Amino acid sequence: MSYSNPKCYARHLNDCSEKISNEHFISRRILTLWDNHSGEAYGFPWIKGDSKKMFITAIKSKVLCKKHNEMLKDIDGTAFNFFKEIFDPQENGKFFNGYTLERWFMKLLFGLVSPGNAQYQNKSLKNWTPDKKWLETLFYGKSIPKFSGLHFVTSKKRYNAQPKSMHFQPTFKISTKEPVAIAVAMEEFIFLYAMEKLPPKNSGSNTTDTIYHSNSINIICKNRSHQINLIW
Repeated sequence: MSYSNPKCYARHLNDCSEKISNEHFISRRILTLWDNHSGEAYGFPWIKGDSKKMFITAIKSKVLCKKHNEMLKDIDGTAFNFFKEIFDPQENGKFFNGYTLERWFMKLLFGLVSPGNAQYQNKSLKNWTPDKKWLETLFYGKSIPKFSGLHFVTSKKRYNAQPKSMHFQPTFKISTKEPVAIAVAMEEFIFLYAMEKLPPKNSGSNTTDTIYHSNSINIICKNRSHQINLIW
């Protein structure tokens, strides 16, 4: 029987369960990787000024029904192992599925924006929900347009992440006021998940230098190089 739970941001898939999950949109397991579950947030209606250091757990949760939350546990597991390897490198040359990791960043964007946490032009986006096509990618692995997805930012001019912390900032499209990207900074690394192809750097936009679907990330730890590989 089809059911659309009004409290679940994946309700347009029309296959919800009736019970809402109590899980935070960033799983508790992943939150344990950050000191005191803290981070720095940008672009939220309750923040006065450009940014604010806060507890990630303070952002609203309960945005998915129990069924859809459980469908993302494998994605959370991949993200946990990936971030753990960044914070505390153990196995040089370890491989991760890039598409699965990419979907975690999509989950992060949807979880931040869907409850009305984010704002555009000083107005909270209370009623936004992802289009069905993006939900099918997140929950069922449907392919997305080329050059949409995960980028590795090579320019670090705008961010300065503290050790074991997380900085995040959603970006919105001017014409539709809908979220189109999220930048996430942790340690010395910056990731950008974009739902559209980024404009060329010479187009007059503020596009930073990025690598789309990077095959590897190099970490300098204890005076030795450590590599993480992504499979696409």
